[in-house]
Amino acid sequence: EDVQDRPATGLYCVGIFLYGAGWDRRKSIMADCRPDELFYRMPVIHFIPTADFKPNLEKTYAVPFYQAERQSHMTTDGEDGNYITEVLLRSHKSPKQWLLRSVALYCELML
Repeated sequence: EDVQDRPATGLYCVGIFLYGAGWDRRKSIMADCRPDELFYRMPVIHFIPTADFKPNLEKTYAVPFYQAERQSHMTTDGEDGNYITEVLLRSHKSPKQWLLRSVALYCELML
């Protein structure tokens, strides 16, 4: 969990929270959240920029990644100004299940 040095490529992102799902650290895969846990603090995520990235979408879910928990204002082009990108996380469950639970990643929680 403690990041001491910069990565050779990309960047480490700490302090990300997963809403509506849990994370199995042993298997590095999305899991059902515990009944008493709405937010799950994710382990460090290493983002590596890759030209012409072609993801393997099999057994993954594209989780929307936002700056803050609460929805912000819409931009002039109709987009959520809070949205950063999507993050592909491994999952053995249907994307529909996660979509119905409104699973998302957040950098900041407004508690």
